[in-house]
Amino acid sequence: MADIRDVVEDGAYLIGLVRSLVEYSGFDPNDFVLAGSARLLHDRVIDGISDIDIVARGASLDLAFDLTFQDHHGGIELGEQTGDKIARLFGGKVNVSARWLRGLGSADELIQRADVFDGLRYLSTRCGRLQAKARPGEGQGGPRCDRAAFLGTRQGVVPCDAVNQH
Repeated sequence: MADIRDVVEDGAYLIGLVRSLVEYSGFDPNDFVLAGSARLLHDRVIDGISDIDIVARGASLDLAFDLTFQDHHGGIELGEQTGDKIARLFGGKVNVSARWLRGLGSADELIQRADVFDGLRYLSTRCGRLQAKARPGEGQGGPRCDRAAFLGTRQGVVPCDAVNQH
C-alpha cells in the first residue's frame, strides 16, 4: 500500500477539504494558517500536493482532534519534525497541529503574519522554508520550487521574527 504522501492530489480538491472544515465543521479561518507546500500551490509554483498542513490554535485545534475519531478521518500521529500530536483529517489529506517547525514562531505568530487569499490564511513567504529559491520550470515554462530547498533540511531556515525586524 502506498504512503498517502506519495499520492499527488489536485490542489483545488485539498483546498475544498479545508473550506469544508470552515463551512461545515466550525473551523475559524482566523485561528489557523495553511503551512507547508500549500502556499506554493496557491502561488502556482507547484500543481499538486499530497496533503495540506495546517497550524491551528484554540477551538479549531481542539475541533481537529475531536474529528479524528470519526470514521473518515485518520486518527492522531506524532510529527516527524516536532514530535507534536497531529490530527490527520480526511484520511491524512489534511493534517492539523499546534505548530509548524521549531524556531519559526508560535501558531499565534504564524497566523498573525500570514497572507490572506480568498478568506484563508497562508504561511507568509517572508518566513522560513518558503524562502526557497525558484528555478526555471522544466516543460511547463513557469518558475518551479527547488523542492530540496523547500522540503529539505532545516539549514538556512529563517525565523519569522528575524525577517520582520527589518
